[in-house]
Amino acid sequence: MLDEYEPRAGRTLQEFEWEFTIQGSSGETWWDWDGQAPNNGFLGEPLETNHFPSELRLDRLGSNAGGYLSPEGTPLAQRATPPGLATQYHVFEGTGRPIPLGKDNWVVQHGPAKEVFGQPGGGEQWIVLDQSTRRPVPVEELIKARLLKEIDRPE
Repeated sequence: MLDEYEPRAGRTLQEFEWEFTIQGSSGETWWDWDGQAPNNGFLGEPLETNHFPSELRLDRLGSNAGGYLSPEGTPLAQRATPPGLATQYHVFEGTGRPIPLGKDNWVVQHGPAKEVFGQPGGGEQWIVLDQSTRRPVPVEELIKARLLKEIDRPE
């Protein structure tokens, strides 16, 4: 998964932060997701569906409060992930269930990740987009909605 992944893409820490982060009025720094990865990080228009295919295995780096997933084992460089997000690792399986009633503004999207944060991208990414907020739905909500189930990884 770490093949070809250079966390700062050959930049010094200062160069990387200058190019890929934004700073708030109180001095806090965060990733410039909207400026660096518009369209939720998709390269072009993603495909849309109403479910995760049954038995599709996806994984996630980071907490389940985030919404981005990739096919299990997709290299970090292809996910175009900034450094420091790979603190937790989770594996999921699609249930094949459609988006539940009452979640009419949710849509499952998937497609290649664009080049961003100095990484080449190109790996497939999956999200459930909340069309009312234009943001990915957190994985923890997708589990509650029974669209995904978290599975144990073999040791």
